[in-house]
Formats: sequence, structure tokens, C-alpha cells
Amino acid sequence: MCLKEQADDGRVKIKRSRSLSNDYEGFKSLLNWSVKGLSKGVSLKYVKDLACAKCQLHTM
Repeated sequence: MCLKEQADDGRVKIKRSRSLSNDYEGFKSLLNWSVKGLSKGVSLKYVKDLACAKCQLHTM
């Protein structure tokens, strides 16, 4: 899992990354991890990366 930030000029920067389990506990961890340290008013979007080999195993 990667958390990326897009600046006003369009540049994208990876802020942090983490591995999570593919179950209910992992989903709860994702929600807590993704909002940790974000500034107020920041928009957060969740996007599945289909190019990720690990993700492809779960979608087959």
C-alpha cells in the first residue's frame, strides 16, 4: 500500500508505504493508517493499482 500526495502543480510524491493483510483487520488498519498525519481539509481517495502483481493475484 502506498500513500501518495499530489501538489498543486501536479507533482506526485510517495509519502509512505505499508503492507497490510487482506482481511477485515487489514482493512481497519488501512483506514487508520491512511488518515494518520493528514492535514485538515486534505482530500483522500483510495485507488486499486491494477499494475501491482500482488493485486493481480487477488483479482484473478
